[in-house]
Amino acid sequence: MSLFFSIEKLGHVVDDDVLKLAKNEIIHVLQLEDDESKDEIVHDLMENGRQSLSKYEDDLLPGIYTAAINENDGDFMKSLKYYFEQQWKVQY
Repeated sequence: MSLFFSIEKLGHVVDDDVLKLAKNEIIHVLQLEDDESKDEIVHDLMENGRQSLSKYEDDLLPGIYTAAINENDGDFMKSLKYYFEQQWKVQY
């Protein structure tokens, strides 16, 4: 079970914690847990969206990169969309 689906059930969690969980889910889906550039990559994704992944193709496994770039309903896009939805809720 993906962390993404667990996050949806945590309505009582503080907003900042939800955003942090969403960021961690993106790190998990992209398998960046051990990558030194993970914070930079996630920050760039938060600022510029999926298209920024092209800068980090060498940091990602080929299958992970291909899925993240091409799949609109894959785990990466679900996680990224969830992050932006939560960010929007926190701001507005």
